[in-house]
Amino acid sequence: MTRIFEAFRKARASAATALPHAAAPPAAESPRRIPAIGPLQVPQIEPARQVSGPALGYPLLVPGDLEDDVIQQMTGLRISIEAALPNRSRRVVMIQSSQRREGASTIALQFARALARDERQRVALLDAHAQHPALAVDPERRVAVPRGAAGRARKGASAGAAATLAAWPVTQEVYGSGALSVGVLQELIDTVGGGCAWVVVDGPPVLVAAEACALAAAVDGVILVVQSGRTKRPVLARSVELLGKAGARVLGTVLNRRRLEIPEFIYRRI
Repeated sequence: MTRIFEAFRKARASAATALPHAAAPPAAESPRRIPAIGPLQVPQIEPARQVSGPALGYPLLVPGDLEDDVIQQMTGLRISIEAALPNRSRRVVMIQSSQRREGASTIALQFARALARDERQRVALLDAHAQHPALAVDPERRVAVPRGAAGRARKGASAGAAATLAAWPVTQEVYGSGALSVGVLQELIDTVGGGCAWVVVDGPPVLVAAEACALAAAVDGVILVVQSGRTKRPVLARSVELLGKAGARVLGTVLNRRRLEIPEFIYRRI
């Protein structure tokens, strides 16, 4: 009996040494501390860089009102452009000519003024003709005026500025360089033309300014002004060809300074 007990005790002792010790249960994981949420850090947004003058351009001061026939013609031009550029919240159109002194600046000014008659929409007029600007800044009133009418606009009692029309004249830096870059024009469209339904760009002549076609490719469409009795067909065809190669979209032409062989009041009745 004693031997059996001793053998049983030795076997129990050897079994205890052979079996590994049970691992201790893992300690309870301490709860993770959630950092307190402080006030939201809003990044500082840099203000838009002003290209020239006020970020929204200058008020355009012009003497007198548009004549009825001019309003009628500009309304027809607006309808044609809207048909060519449908479903646009903003239409950017450049008015150009093949050569100088064909009336492109006058058409651009009249078109912008006619559009601004609708008080429900804002209009921007950008002068992109760096070599021969059409607009100037009146330093006293801080307004833009047509260069040919600068003196008359200061003195004319009937001069007024449309509340919905903003203008951007060429700066001294751009005038000194003799050319407006495409990047500056695009920035102007986004800053001065921000929130506008129409942006009218007075562009340089296609066959005169080296940057004319590149600027035209940065807008939605181009209107070519053709002076009656002066612009030759090959000249116009060359302008359309160069604009097409640059990627610009020619929407149509405007015949300027048309001469009627019969009196106008009779012509209107025909």
